[in-house]
Formats: sequence, structure tokens, C-alpha cells
Amino acid sequence: MSSTLGDLTRAVAAELRRRKFPGPVVYGKLRAPTRHDLVHFIVFERDREAGDSINASIASTPQATEHKRPFSRALAGRVTIYARSPKPGATEEDHEQEVDDVTDGVLTAMRRVCVSGKVPLAITSCRLFTAEEFNADRPNEQWPGSVARVTFNVAGPVREVDYRGVGPLTGVVDDVANDVEAALAPEAESP
Repeated sequence: MSSTLGDLTRAVAAELRRRKFPGPVVYGKLRAPTRHDLVHFIVFERDREAGDSINASIASTPQATEHKRPFSRALAGRVTIYARSPKPGATEEDHEQEVDDVTDGVLTAMRRVCVSGKVPLAITSCRLFTAEEFNADRPNEQWPGSVARVTFNVAGPVREVDYRGVGPLTGVVDDVANDVEAALAPEAESP
């Protein structure tokens, strides 16, 4: 497994599918699921508030120098777990039990994936959202279950890479107008 969160997301999704967990596992900043036919919805993303931690601890090893990995990075991530109990007339306790069960599944899948890839993983927090927290910025979207968030760090190298983009600018463009011209297409002639 690579040390990117996208790779971790795909590996955890595969592990959860293998263990028969329903619902999508996705990467990226998403709002609450609006499809209420979903029982579970799991979203991985970078934890931009926590930020990454860079350490020079492996820089002195021959392997680090040989593989051009002068630093290690603890990539900050978080996973938000939306879950609702499929029981008819489910109570708050039922929804909380469901989100706890799904969170346990996510945590054990993350551990299994990271251990098999020999990637250090540290869970830094795990908590349920309050209804006020969850619905504060989305008054028209109500998730009918519970929501948990796990924050974590996953280790990976800082690699010495060469830029592979299009290259530097060769001059300044100053004669481009921002005007948009539109014209109607000529009408097709009737046969």
C-alpha cells in the first residue's frame, strides 16, 4: 500500500466489501449523504486542521538515502462514518450502536491494511457528533442516523521527486482578452 489516503481508502473499501459491509467508502470532502436509502456512508479525507507532521528521523539510515527518502511524514487524515440502524422504528440508541459497529469495522480494516503494508497507523481521536454539530451548516439536510469521526495519522516517506508537469512559463501573456464572443449557429436548411 502506498502512503496516500486515496490508496488507504481503496484498500479499506475492499476490506469492508470482503467483510460484507454495505454502503460506499469514498475519498474527498463531501457533505452529508442526501440519499436516505443508504444505511452506511464512509468518507476519508485529509485532516487540514490537524496538518501533517514531518520528521527527519529516518534520514540517517542507508535505506533512506538510497531510496531518496530524507524525511518521514505523518499524514493527518480523518474518516467520517454515517450510519443508521435498519431496524424499523430505530431509536437513538439503535443508531449509535450501528455507528459504533461500523466504526469498529473501519478501524479494524484500517489496522489490517496498514499492518499488511507495514505502514504505521496512529488513531488520534474517535467521537460521535452531536446533532447540533452535524446539522449546523446544513439545515435542509438531516441524516436520520448517527455520525462518528475518527482522526488518525498514517506514516509515509517524503520522497525526492523531479517535477513532471509542463515546465516553467517562457514569457508573460499580456494580450489576452477575457471577453467571450458568442454567435448563433446558422440554421440548417430544410430538405
